[in-house]
Amino acid sequence: MNEQTRRKKIFYVPGMISLVLIPLICIIYFFKTDSFKVYGVIQLGIPNKGDFEKYKVPTLRNYKVFNFSKSEFCERKNLNEMKLYLRKLIANKDTINGIKVHYDSKTDYDVFIRTIDFNFFRLFRNCIYQHFCLSKIQ
Repeated sequence: MNEQTRRKKIFYVPGMISLVLIPLICIIYFFKTDSFKVYGVIQLGIPNKGDFEKYKVPTLRNYKVFNFSKSEFCERKNLNEMKLYLRKLIANKDTINGIKVHYDSKTDYDVFIRTIDFNFFRLFRNCIYQHFCLSKIQ
């Protein structure tokens, strides 16, 4: 009987490239495009009409009214003014004043999202009421 000869090991270069480099390139691509970014949720309370009138929310505080009727580009000044006023309310812990945001039927979605991103709001009809509430954390 003859002894069996050992086979020569095959080193397949394209296979090694696909096993090592392609997953590495994919991971780098995912990190550059923020694919692993975690998105959060904003809880938006929508009261019914009875509660809204029962607690007299429109007359509860002195609301500064912001009307939005166009795109974000056109409303940039109004958005910045609202953002600064909100910062002032929060910094002073002002419970007397608030913000009422009114949306026209032609308001763009990006303006709505920008105003929602600023703080916690209460939505009623086409208006959003924002106010600072002092609460005890237990």
